[in-house]
Amino acid sequence: MTTKLKNIDLAAALGCDAGLISRYRRRGMPATSVADAMAWKEVNVRPRVKSPKTNEQAGIFNYDESRARREHWAAQQTEIAARREAGELIDVAEHIAAFANLGATIRAALEGWAAMLAPQLAGRDEPAVRTAIADQVEQVLRELSAQIQREAERAERVHA
Repeated sequence: MTTKLKNIDLAAALGCDAGLISRYRRRGMPATSVADAMAWKEVNVRPRVKSPKTNEQAGIFNYDESRARREHWAAQQTEIAARREAGELIDVAEHIAAFANLGATIRAALEGWAAMLAPQLAGRDEPAVRTAIADQVEQVLRELSAQIQREAERAERVHA
């Protein structure tokens, strides 16, 4: 007497549901071994083919869908243009470049401090050193503020 496999074991081996195995067994699938069950399934069960999700994937052109997509896209473009004109949208690349310039200004100023401040601070007392450094910080902040103001004015001219 041969041992029959359980439906759940066959389902796990074949990668399907145990209920489907029950239906296959009623149609004659052997449950003696996984190899026999796979051989029977190859001969007796058609592979499932998923239907395409859209008409275009099925090769069918749908004029109404195409027109709706085109009109939706055109409406989006019109909205973008209106929002850009109203000043609600910005050009990201321009602003990234502006921030890169600010970063370069900060870096250049900080890198120059050692060479500029060392001779000025040599031999001075602590309050004088603090004052000189505070003056340099204030100068860098003024330069950054002026650069930001110029960028804002340029952006206003471009978007006006």
